[in-house]
Amino acid sequence: MNKKDHYLKIVEWSDEDQCYVGSIPGWIGQCCHGENEEGVYHELCQILEEWVEIYEEDNIPLPSSIATKKFSGKFQLRIDSDLHKALTIRAMQVNESLNSFWDKWGQSKIKYQAFANSWTMIDPHGMGSSLLLTL
Repeated sequence: MNKKDHYLKIVEWSDEDQCYVGSIPGWIGQCCHGENEEGVYHELCQILEEWVEIYEEDNIPLPSSIATKKFSGKFQLRIDSDLHKALTIRAMQVNESLNSFWDKWGQSKIKYQAFANSWTMIDPHGMGSSLLLTL
């Protein structure tokens, strides 16, 4: 696997900028933009390749990558107590544990596309858009 393939690449629509914006979270951040989603993705890949080359030429260690990180499947989430109560009641109404209810809800909002090795967040901010995360 190529070193650049280890990094998460995100291309998303920016309502503020009225264009697609590409970023490498946790390292480069937002670094390119354009009107064509595919074009921004290709530019993003080129920028990442250049950064990897620069780091290697200067003997700077590459940052760790989220794409190859192993996750336990557990995380602690702090939410408003009223929301916690409402979610618990809703889970009870459908005879599920809160964990199972939350997992199913999350699965309905985020879809993994194994063939593309990417996740799509369906309308992550309630704005009628989606966000593609490519690993």
